Amino acid sequence: MKIDIQRAYDIRNKEKIDDYRVLVDRLWPRGVKKEDLKIDLWAKDITPTDKLRKKFHSDEISGKEFEKEYSQEIENNKKWKDFKQNIINNSEEKEIKLITAAKLRDYSHTYIIKKKLQEK
Repeated sequence: MKIDIQRAYDIRNKEKIDDYRVLVDRLWPRGVKKEDLKIDLWAKDITPTDKLRKKFHSDEISGKEFEKEYSQEIENNKKWKDFKQNIINNSEEKEIKLITAAKLRDYSHTYIIKKKLQEK
């Protein structure tokens, strides 16, 4: 399964749409019009809880602790199984693009989502 992570601010109207685009942020990216982003799915129900997100952003927990806690949240999230199946179904025909507003896309919840999707 080919999964790529891209920032919402880097892809607007710049690429041919031949992939399956999934916004994986709880909030819509500031300053981005919905028609410009052209997403197929907004998966806000699988994002980190506010409590965990705030702990991470205030440096109460390390990146490793965040990954561990968020991975547990994913495993306990009733909507994760349906989300993962949706991605698997769409990955047969299209490349998957996980879209985020996070500046450090490889050190955010998006990277953990990608990692969990690629687990067997």
